[in-house]
Amino acid sequence: MLFYRAFLLMLLLANPCSASYISLGATITSPQLVTEQSFIVNATVMNSGDEEAREVQLDILLPDGFFAQPAYLGALQPNVPYFAAFNVTVADYVKPGTYPLFVKNHYADSNAYPFSTLLQTLIRYRQPAPVRMRGSIRDLTLSSSGGEEKDLVIEVSNLDDRPHRLALKLQLPDELKAKFYSTELDLGARDYGSVSVPIRALGALPQSTYLVFASLECEDGKLHFGSAASGVVKVVAEEGEVAGETTSYLPAAAIGVLLLVLVYHQIKK
Repeated sequence: MLFYRAFLLMLLLANPCSASYISLGATITSPQLVTEQSFIVNATVMNSGDEEAREVQLDILLPDGFFAQPAYLGALQPNVPYFAAFNVTVADYVKPGTYPLFVKNHYADSNAYPFSTLLQTLIRYRQPAPVRMRGSIRDLTLSSSGGEEKDLVIEVSNLDDRPHRLALKLQLPDELKAKFYSTELDLGARDYGSVSVPIRALGALPQSTYLVFASLECEDGKLHFGSAASGVVKVVAEEGEVAGETTSYLPAAAIGVLLLVLVYHQIKK
């Protein structure tokens, strides 16, 4: 009887160890070359976790002169693809060329805790422009407390034989906050430069990893040039605190104690 009760108790303690999770993956597709002042951008989203993703909404983040409405998908069940279409319109003053496009995916778990992720692609409007600017973002680690501010470094190379004034715009998930989001950088011909943007965590969970972007844009005559830089920001627990380990060890420790008690009683018996 003692063994049976101990076994049931161990099962109850062990159950909290297996937590459900949400894992949203998405793809976005646009026409290879846009020739009209309206076009469609399609998005496919799938939850490959084992928990329902709630309040899913896709916001399309467009360059100046491009317009579209967000897409609300609601609840996403695991392992089922969901589709959204954005009807994008273009203003008359937009120059031909290549433009960066971003989609931000908002969702919540069963506890109403919000999350967000970012995706990126390019729009080639009327006349595609070659990549003149190449960029990257240095990987960064932040504290989840939000009190710590660190520099996110965006490195850019001008591949052209002419100087350019580059417009940079930072694209972050909602869980990260920047001191400023847009700036300009003057680069000489075949030149290299960098911009540092102070950022901090804002409600990000420890051990989370976020993909971050920066749009890189310039104009030369009647043509617009655009590309994007990307990097990774990892959020960790504060120094001296190990996130998640305390609670995860409790069931195992309790089971160990029960086993010792069981062995003691069997020997005494």
